[in-house]
Amino acid sequence: MHAYVLHSRPYKETSALLDVFTEQGRQRVVLRGARRSKGHKVQLFSLYAIEWAGRSELKTLTQFDNLEFTPPLIGERLFCGFYLNELLTRLLPEHDAYPVLFELYQVALFALREQQPIEPILRQFEWQLIVQLGYGYSLTEDSDQQPLQAEQYYQLQPDVGFCASYPHQQHYLGADILCLSEADWEKQHTLRVAKRLMRQTLAFHLKGQPIISREFFTRPL
Repeated sequence: MHAYVLHSRPYKETSALLDVFTEQGRQRVVLRGARRSKGHKVQLFSLYAIEWAGRSELKTLTQFDNLEFTPPLIGERLFCGFYLNELLTRLLPEHDAYPVLFELYQVALFALREQQPIEPILRQFEWQLIVQLGYGYSLTEDSDQQPLQAEQYYQLQPDVGFCASYPHQQHYLGADILCLSEADWEKQHTLRVAKRLMRQTLAFHLKGQPIISREFFTRPL
């Protein structure tokens, strides 16, 4: 099967414990001999062909072949890759298949390598991650399934959606939410609203725990 390594850490004397993302979902596996001088070198953001075996929940890799030899991500784009990997590692339940999300991750990595604008890449992936995990909410209707009104303000409750409210700096104007539904990532204002919305939504589902990879950036994601 095809897989990406999301995270790697030392395991016992010479092995590594990997979180891998496949079409079948996220799985934690052991790569034996990874820390030996002639062992497998783990490269993030590269596509691997893998197989695993074992009777326990923690499987051992029996195949680990790099299928891509693309230029590595560098600078801010490398930090973006770390950010995507952290979101997947912390939010994806183990063993549940997300084939669409796997493809979206590949698209995001390709866009980062192709020097496409960073903000649209991140905002689109964040939203699609939320939707694929079943945490999405309507961008055209409020929590009572009434159409959003452009001049009305709404408060976001990430578990139910937008609730009609009053003007407040922490609330969202209906017109801004409706712009997000059109996914027009060329507009800077849309990107700013999307960033605030995604930060609030992700914080809710991460139970307020900080995203460590954000510390790499000189400006917040």
